[in-house]
Amino acid sequence: MIAGFVPASLPLTESSPIAGRSKATMGQRIVGSVRARLKGSVLHIGRLMVAPDLQGRGIGTRLLTAVEREAAGEVDRYMLFTGHLSHANIRLYERRGYTPIRRVQLKSDMVLIHLEKQGDK
Repeated sequence: MIAGFVPASLPLTESSPIAGRSKATMGQRIVGSVRARLKGSVLHIGRLMVAPDLQGRGIGTRLLTAVEREAAGEVDRYMLFTGHLSHANIRLYERRGYTPIRRVQLKSDMVLIHLEKQGDK
């Protein structure tokens, strides 16, 4: 447990009842954030970020859990993507039940790994 860690929701977007951003703070410092948007019955999760000096301490896991919990019972699938060299991110997502479903080559040296997890709708 990180002393002073506070997950907080920011205002929801007007485009969806299940969409928005969450942030994690320690005191006045924002140490992590995540965004999510509902499209049909799929929750698209993106921009999961944690301050580099605090990575590996569970902040990303808590943010991902919070956004999944917000949509629980409302979605068939959760989807996200990350770069192919983001090994720690891929391990986190796989530990949380996400499965790689496709690779998209953007440039000769850049590949996106798309992952999904079944929802409980």
